Amino acid sequence: MAKVITQETFDDVVKENIIEFSMSVEESRTETVQQFEAQGINLANIIQDLNVNPETGVPLLNEAVEYLRSTELTSAANKEQICGHLATVVAECKLSVPHRVLAAKLGAYELIVGTLEKETALDKEVLAKLVAAANAIINKQPDVFSSKSLEVALRLLQSESGDDAVTCDLLRWLQKACILHEMNRQTIMDDGRVVKQFKRLIENSDSEVVKHACALFRFLILDDDIRVEFGKAHEHARTLANEMLPDITKLLFKFNSNQDLISDLFLTVASLTVRNEFCQVVEEAGGLKFIMDAMVEFPDSIKLLREACKLLKALAGNDTVKLHIIQQ
Repeated sequence: MAKVITQETFDDVVKENIIEFSMSVEESRTETVQQFEAQGINLANIIQDLNVNPETGVPLLNEAVEYLRSTELTSAANKEQICGHLATVVAECKLSVPHRVLAAKLGAYELIVGTLEKETALDKEVLAKLVAAANAIINKQPDVFSSKSLEVALRLLQSESGDDAVTCDLLRWLQKACILHEMNRQTIMDDGRVVKQFKRLIENSDSEVVKHACALFRFLILDDDIRVEFGKAHEHARTLANEMLPDITKLLFKFNSNQDLISDLFLTVASLTVRNEFCQVVEEAGGLKFIMDAMVEFPDSIKLLREACKLLKALAGNDTVKLHIIQQ
């Protein structure tokens, strides 16, 4: 059986080579790998390409998390350093899933969520960086999401409703929590405030926020978690459709010149139209006429035409609407 070591052990040897033997980061990393492989140690579980501070020999991700843990994040005097270290966390997490897993193991995600939960007087730039860092860490590891994360996201969606950039990042945070994770989807949908808050959000937002909100609705009705035998995709779609299908359909008229957003809205409406009566709801809200008009107005948009055809197919599940489609 092959011997294994921890990430900490590997990093300590890299640091020792840099500090004690004045090696460069690359030389130290190569020497460390050769040293452990010569001892028959399996390095498959080790992140070998962590960016390292050449002066201290410590991985930048570890330094950033430690700094954030030991610093008062509401301090205006340290704002530049705080934003810099949060940017480091984001940059490192973008490199690979193992980097994001390491960030979570170091406690970065809990630290960020805890800070967002407790601190209500955060600088706007620091707040945006914290949300971006949470986004980066949760990407493709939705298990770190929790009810506390949802509580924080919902509160910020309400308090930061005027900041479209932060709002979009918050929606992306919730989107990533939904992918391949049925329990997170149920946690979000089981919160009684969610649907009402989303409804208010799409009524008073610009195109970018609406686009991300629609993507979140589609992610909430996924059925992609192999760990769960029976998901609640249909129930979630029905709940969202009951509350918001007419409103989403009416958004087509509000953004009638935005081809990309129209395509997203078509896709979202088609995804939520899971019952016979919902087809008539869409038609009564003017959806059918808008589809036909949009197909005439944007004949060169392949994406829009494709989503329009998908929506027509979904609406044709109702015999009355099907007849109206043929008549038009």
